[in-house]
Amino acid sequence: MVNWKLLLSLTPVGMLMGVLTLYFIPGRYEAVIGTPSFIFCAWFIGRYAPARHFLHGFLLGLVNSAIVTSIHVAFVGTYLSHHAFDAMQFEKMHRESGATPQQAMVLLGVVVALIAGVVQGLFSLIGRKTVRTLGGER
Repeated sequence: MVNWKLLLSLTPVGMLMGVLTLYFIPGRYEAVIGTPSFIFCAWFIGRYAPARHFLHGFLLGLVNSAIVTSIHVAFVGTYLSHHAFDAMQFEKMHRESGATPQQAMVLLGVVVALIAGVVQGLFSLIGRKTVRTLGGER
């Protein structure tokens, strides 16, 4: 059984990452800066999810990635003005394929969501083992 209340309570992490990456964090550093958020969420999933920790993490990774992508698409002008390298890459994609930056963000967002889901799922498994080892079980 999936604890949706737990997952929904962790979605502000995705919102925060969306805003931080919109204005401050360059795309090439998102994974490094995002690692503490994976660890934070993994601990909560390890502590409060009743079972299926990988599934909880996977679903959270999908949802939070969708939130981040939605923020980037909704504020594409702001995103591109703060991410010159990414803007050049989107322009190149537009010339080669005709895809708009928003379309490219959504397509890339799906790939990133799947990767983030697997990573968050694995972190959540580790989080469960860590919580159990440290005696922090509920």
